[in-house]
Amino acid sequence: MALPTTRFLPVLDCPDPRALAHFYRDLLGWTITDDQDDWVELARDDSTALAFQRDPDFRGRAWPAEGVHAHLDIHVPDLDAAERIALDLRA
Repeated sequence: MALPTTRFLPVLDCPDPRALAHFYRDLLGWTITDDQDDWVELARDDSTALAFQRDPDFRGRAWPAEGVHAHLDIHVPDLDAAERIALDLRA
């Protein structure tokens, strides 16, 4: 029996959830739906969302590094144009 879920919400740990959420808001054009000091949610609609959670002990890794990684696949029609937009936003 599967869980009766209504939404799948990936959560990214980070040192500054507001800053990271604003980056993805500007990149994706989504809306911030919950903005707290330690938790920010960004949504496209009722079923597609992403959250950012403050982790004061978070340490980013140098890319590429060995070990467990998580990443977001964002499908776009024009990869070169999408790369320019992301870099303009200081990705």
